[in-house]
Amino acid sequence: MITYMKSADMKAPSINQEFWADIHATYTEEDLQESASLRAIVDAHYFKKRLAQEIRQKREGLNLTQRQLAQLARTSQREISFLEQAKGNQTLASVSRVLFILELQLEIKK
Repeated sequence: MITYMKSADMKAPSINQEFWADIHATYTEEDLQESASLRAIVDAHYFKKRLAQEIRQKREGLNLTQRQLAQLARTSQREISFLEQAKGNQTLASVSRVLFILELQLEIKK
């Protein structure tokens, strides 16, 4: 299950240390704590990375190629590639079809 939650603290997950280093180089801790919009951007960034990682791992675990998954999900191989690289801006409908095929669930919590 892939869970999206607002982060309680601003510590960076190990997924992308370079991104977090850039954020710290630009903003003070006080700025980060006060900036709800920046926190939302950071949360979305890590969610997208986590989603990409989970989708790729599950696809590979099922021994599916990107092309095979794309055919099953009625999308293109390019979209699957972008999704697995956390690139682009896929629709919720497209992501939902991929998650359904991979038997993954998306849960949103506060």
